[in-house]
Amino acid sequence: MSAGERALHFVARPLVSFFYRVHALGLEHLPEGGFLLLPNHITWVDAIVLQLACPRPIRYIIDQEFYHKPILRPFLRTVGCIPIDVRHSRSAIRAATEQLAAGEIVCLFPEGQLTRSGTLLRLRRGYELIAQHANAVVIPVWLDRLWGSIFSFQGGKFFTKWPKEIPYRVRSPSADPLRQKLPTLPRCAKNSLSLANSALAGEVH
Repeated sequence: MSAGERALHFVARPLVSFFYRVHALGLEHLPEGGFLLLPNHITWVDAIVLQLACPRPIRYIIDQEFYHKPILRPFLRTVGCIPIDVRHSRSAIRAATEQLAAGEIVCLFPEGQLTRSGTLLRLRRGYELIAQHANAVVIPVWLDRLWGSIFSFQGGKFFTKWPKEIPYRVRSPSADPLRQKLPTLPRCAKNSLSLANSALAGEVH
């Protein structure tokens, strides 16, 4: 972690923790080295919530359109985000592979967009290329209780609604690592849905 990243975490973490209380579940599943994290995508602040749940820095793969916005780019560079152009993804795949080989956690939202219904969307295949090139361990994770946040699309709109509570309590269960050479799309989707069902049933410990 760079000095700039440590400074940003020092300032931002207490501030964000005031608004979100994250209960991370399944941290014992996380390997020591690099791995590919695949969460569902519920709100505009999913990346922040995931970082609160994880004891290690996470390198996020994000759309280059957001990465190059002047107001965001200094912060995104500081935390090691990887910009991707979905039409020309080779450089992003290479950068993600290098980060994984260096023992970093790389995160990709496999749905490719925010859900408008609160349910898991169809997963896209981009993560398979990264997992294949890096021979990476893949860990699905489910962000629970974020649907209804002002940053979610519940009610057909973002932002313009009152928060249900402050701090907002969130659970983040993660699944066992998928260690096969190339975790398939159906298997990743099945693991994500299994986490969702367990969270709804209150069965995740």
